[in-house]
Amino acid sequence: HGIPPGRAGPEDHGELHGVRQAPTAGRRKGPARAAVELCALCAGEGGEGHTLTDQLPPAPLVPPEVDLRDFAFMPLDVQRLRDSDLASDETPEACWAAVLLWCASWHQVPAASIPDSDQWQAKQCGYVSQGKVAPAWKRVKQGALRGWVACSDGRIYHPVVAEKARDAWRSKMEQRWRTEAARVKKHNQRHELAGADAVRMPEFDEWMSLGCPQGQALHVPRDKPPMS
Repeated sequence: HGIPPGRAGPEDHGELHGVRQAPTAGRRKGPARAAVELCALCAGEGGEGHTLTDQLPPAPLVPPEVDLRDFAFMPLDVQRLRDSDLASDETPEACWAAVLLWCASWHQVPAASIPDSDQWQAKQCGYVSQGKVAPAWKRVKQGALRGWVACSDGRIYHPVVAEKARDAWRSKMEQRWRTEAARVKKHNQRHELAGADAVRMPEFDEWMSLGCPQGQALHVPRDKPPMS
């Protein structure tokens, strides 16, 4: 339809068909419901129609809790970068700005994302002086932002950095899980708990699904009453 991705709403879509969606009385319909109903206009006579879901921004590429600010090093796939379209098609200045944005995103929360702000991006790349964006930023911006994806949380993500961030986060969580598992094991040994009496440590994926619990007080069974 020629509507830019992430910018289409039910009202825009109706105007594209030459109609305006009438307001409904009572409870307001959510955007997704309205989009589905409105897109029946696209079906025509016996056509299949479509919804606006393909026009909406994708979900964030990294979970919101992913915080790698204590990771001083970011993995860099040397061959992947060397053979990339970025390296072959963009100017050296744009390539350097791109790498600086990757590095900046590594210590954002969520990792691998940056604000959708021209001022912020230019500052990370050294193109802001006395609070003003330098004209040279316009020459490198497109190359610097090559490959970034605008997501539904209002931030932009780099898919490759997101891939590395998810791997790093899993490694971080696995280390926390091993630490917690060792604590539970010591607790069971200290109190001579075994079988049904032992404190159970979930497997890693289950532990993740439970919200990564750590440090909670562990169950200690009461002393058995003395024999009469």
